Amino acid sequence: MESRIRQIDQVIRNHEIVQRDEHAGKVQHASIVRVVYEGDPESDFQEFFIGSIEEKPDGVLVASPTSPLGEALLGHRVGESVEYQAPSGVLKVKIVGQR
Repeated sequence: MESRIRQIDQVIRNHEIVQRDEHAGKVQHASIVRVVYEGDPESDFQEFFIGSIEEKPDGVLVASPTSPLGEALLGHRVGESVEYQAPSGVLKVKIVGQR
């Protein structure tokens, strides 16, 4: 419990407020992105919040902006595909939505 308190204290002390440009159309910090892995039907999408777990809304997965998936998605738009290095090899996802 004490460790978690120190972690939250660190987040509070070192926070940075990021302004999102709602009209940019690009994936950015605090975006919720809907992706489909190559070979999967679009109905099998997954939603990722680009940010930290402390900020995550309910019902979505988290991709840190510094993770391979998060880095690959940043700056791209709906309809684009990106590749990233995963432990099992290179994976390709298509961005099919953003909110």
